[in-house]
Amino acid sequence: MVNQATLMGVSETTRVGLVDIPLPKKTRTYTPLAHHDLVNFTQEMTEKLLGSNWSLSKEHYGTARDGKQLFGYHSYENANTVEDTHMTLGFRNSYDKSMSAGFVMGERVLVCSNMMFMGQIKRMRKHTGEAGKAIRHLLYDIIDEAQDKRMDIKREIEDFKACNIEDVDAFALLGRLFGNDILTPRNLPVVKNEWLKPSNDHGEKTLWRFYQACTEALKAASPQTIMQRHTGLHDALNGCKFEKISQFAQS
Repeated sequence: MVNQATLMGVSETTRVGLVDIPLPKKTRTYTPLAHHDLVNFTQEMTEKLLGSNWSLSKEHYGTARDGKQLFGYHSYENANTVEDTHMTLGFRNSYDKSMSAGFVMGERVLVCSNMMFMGQIKRMRKHTGEAGKAIRHLLYDIIDEAQDKRMDIKREIEDFKACNIEDVDAFALLGRLFGNDILTPRNLPVVKNEWLKPSNDHGEKTLWRFYQACTEALKAASPQTIMQRHTGLHDALNGCKFEKISQFAQS
């Protein structure tokens, strides 16, 4: 059965739970795509296309409208990189014709409980005709495009590493992130400790080290908010990386 732990109308579930949700019948104008089939072929195709160095590191599934809507994400990590970066693939599906099936992929992805997507690359497909075959083609295209964008992501990381900041700047940014509801009161001491005494070596005191301190704290975020908080964190820090940090923090 579907897990009944519900937040904002969304119930967390598992792959096994998805199998238990009744699949509607196919009609002349509607071709259903089973939630569990979408999840399974998404992982199989993604791992095949990304290559043997990539592996699934995290997965999350949620349903709404008594299981008629699915949203979730798969996060993949590369065994050949020392950086804490991930490719994340968000997806959605429906049994009630309320929305198209779709994917969004990138380093930062948001799959909200209201089924709106935010990310670097997005593809959608209505449940008509040969929907199963068509959605596989979309997945192929989105992964291919995402790999092309990885060079942009690498340059972004280098920008973070090149931006030196002092403790006063880090603490001011910490307050800004809390004020904008990206970090919670429970996150604050974790970020402070990770900034001053990192669990892993992220080099000198730069925006990259601060970013990593924040992502460490966000590991405790709820599944329904974790992608939104990561997106907010990235956008907030990305917006100030080319400025003089002390001026930004004191503004």
